[in-house]
This record gives sequence, structure tokens and C-alpha cells, in this order.
Amino acid sequence: MAGQGMVRIWPWLVAASCSACCHPKIAKLEATPRHVCPGERVELVWEFSGSGTMTVTPSTASAPAGHVADRGTASIQPMAPTRVELRVTRTFGAPTGAQLDIEMAQGESVAASIADDSAACSAGVVSSTAHLRNFAPDLAVALVGMQPGDSRAGYDVTHVDARTHQPVTAHVAPAAPTDRFAGMPIGGDWVISSPLAAGESCDPPSLPNNLVVVAYTNCGDGEGDQR
Repeated sequence: MAGQGMVRIWPWLVAASCSACCHPKIAKLEATPRHVCPGERVELVWEFSGSGTMTVTPSTASAPAGHVADRGTASIQPMAPTRVELRVTRTFGAPTGAQLDIEMAQGESVAASIADDSAACSAGVVSSTAHLRNFAPDLAVALVGMQPGDSRAGYDVTHVDARTHQPVTAHVAPAAPTDRFAGMPIGGDWVISSPLAAGESCDPPSLPNNLVVVAYTNCGDGEGDQR
């Protein structure tokens, strides 16, 4: 029998009282930019509730490692594709985690969704705009081409040159990439159009979901990384 001064704690009461407040939460884990050249600076920002540990793989100078404050920033300069992982725990709560990948220059898919507000279809041609964000400003285009296995006849592609603020347009076809955009920053809006293929029409059920080309990039050495 418990003594008069003893307090008994019922486990189910503890569990009930913590159901809404004890679970860890991650409000933010961001890297800007996410697509970079080797050695380029990336800013990490995080915010969470609980006790957190961070791992950056492969490790690089100034990268967080182990316990981190519940909010913070770090500046890193990855030399290879890098993964950032955050794991957060809290007493009586189930652990949670988040991860993001920092990508090196490579062939980037430029996908214009037909669901985008810019999409249009008329006179046998369908078009839409791809919005490429969070790319380092000096990540430049080397070539633009079609994806291997793409059965469309070709695409007309327009991209605004951030240096001159003038639109540049070129045509790409199977096995016929273009260097018309060479040296232009990859970030920004890309307008892609293509003739309707057999069996397609301007009615939504028969439109393609996306119009996709590939922009191969380089990092100032003059050679595109064409993976």
C-alpha cells in the first residue's frame, strides 16, 4: 500500500497528455541552391522541435555533424552529390526525420506540365512552361536535347537569357541537340512546344502530361557533363 506522501503516476495518463505535444516536428530543412557546381557555396537552414542530429554525406568543411540546435544555419561547399539528413527525437514521442539531396551539375530534365497555367493547345501545337528554380546562377547550359527514347518529332524551346534579358529559341529533334543556349544560366522559365503526335488532340484526355527536354550543364570548364 502506498504511503501517504507517495505520488503514483499512471502510464496511460502520461501517454494521453503527450499525444499532441510530445511528438517531434520538423518545420524546415532547406538547402539553397540545391543544384550547384563542385565547391560552390550552399546555405543550409533548419528548424524543428525536439532534440536533433544532422548528418551530411559525404562530410565537408563546416558541415553540421551530430547534435544541432533546434534552429540554425550552416554554409557548406560540397564537392560531390551530397545528402543532408536530420533526425529529431522527443521524450515519449516517436522519432521523425527528413532528408534532402544537393545535386551536382548534370543533365537536368526540363519538364513543362500540361497542368501549368501557361499550357495552351491550338493549330495542332501544344505548349507549356517549365519553371526551373533554386539553381546556382552560374550553372550554365552546354546542350539541350531530347530524352533517350522520346518518340515525339521534336520540340521548339525558348529560354530568356538572364544576361541580356532576351528570349532565345531553338529546335531540338531526336539525335539532334542544340548548343543555341550554351553559356546561358539554366535557372528560369523555359517555354516548350511540340506538334501534336498521332492520337493526340487539344482535348485534355488525349494531351501529353508533360513536354520534356534535357539541359546538359557545365561548371566553367567548357565541357558539358552529359550523363
